[in-house]
Amino acid sequence: MSERLRNLQRQQAILREHMAWIEAEIAQETVPPESGAPRHSPWQRTTPDVTEPIDADALIERYAGKERQQPADIRRGCLLLFLGGFALFALLIVGVWWLHYR
Repeated sequence: MSERLRNLQRQQAILREHMAWIEAEIAQETVPPESGAPRHSPWQRTTPDVTEPIDADALIERYAGKERQQPADIRRGCLLLFLGGFALFALLIVGVWWLHYR
């Protein structure tokens, strides 16, 4: 079995679990509450704003923009890591030469 197929099957199982959770939440919300106290989900806003429709794509773009890393920053970090490792390696070589071959 290929790695890609295993990965796809794992993702499918995760999606099935998520859909089962969503169905359980929907079933819980459709049942009328026993007491007069409202039930709150951990993801539900405490003060729902009914006038503002939530656009999923705009919400994703708003939060994803903050977490994206710029390619220049990534390149700079990789270059600094490489140069630091090379400098440490050079110091090791010089140290070994200084202690044992001088």
